[in-house]
Amino acid sequence: MALDPKSKERLKALGRRLPQPLATPEKTEATPTRKLHPVETEQNPEELFRQLMQVSPDGNVPDHLLARLKSMEAKKSETTKNKQKNNQIIEKGTLYTEFQQLLLEQDEV
Repeated sequence: MALDPKSKERLKALGRRLPQPLATPEKTEATPTRKLHPVETEQNPEELFRQLMQVSPDGNVPDHLLARLKSMEAKKSETTKNKQKNNQIIEKGTLYTEFQQLLLEQDEV
């Protein structure tokens, strides 16, 4: 659908007179909107559990906090398993290197 030249001019004129959107203020990281409770910021699962028990008078904990605790524990156990595997690989490599050196020493004699 084509517009006639007069309509195009009117639209352009209206476009020039429309208000421009206001610039959005930039958020600064230095000024938090509210202070976070240690339960919301804790990264250690054991310490988070202690904090949850201190905050909860009857031992009931909201589901979203339990889910957070479980995910943190899962990450920690995964990290621990990966470290153990890496240590085993390094240990095997070290033992293999030592064995090769012993074989080379025997060949020289």
